[in-house]
Amino acid sequence: MAIRYQPCQAVLGAEVDGVDLRQVPDEATIDGLEEALEQYGVLIFHAQHLTPAEHVAWSHAFGPLVMTQGTETRLPHSPEIFVVGNTIDPPVTF
Repeated sequence: MAIRYQPCQAVLGAEVDGVDLRQVPDEATIDGLEEALEQYGVLIFHAQHLTPAEHVAWSHAFGPLVMTQGTETRLPHSPEIFVVGNTIDPPVTF
């Protein structure tokens, strides 16, 4: 399936279709996504259901990951993932 980009009606951003984030991208996909990111500024991937391990593997394809300093904001079994939220509840676990 070819990758398609649908520009958002906002000032920046595009919705991306045709990419399964559970699969580590090949070089051509990486190049295309990097070009689209330069053009649109933000890429939106709808309906993607990844495990933390799949998320980390996909992210590694774009280069080395930098972990945050604070361990309390990292996902317990996937410290490469920084958990962001606006509640005081315990962190989300996958």
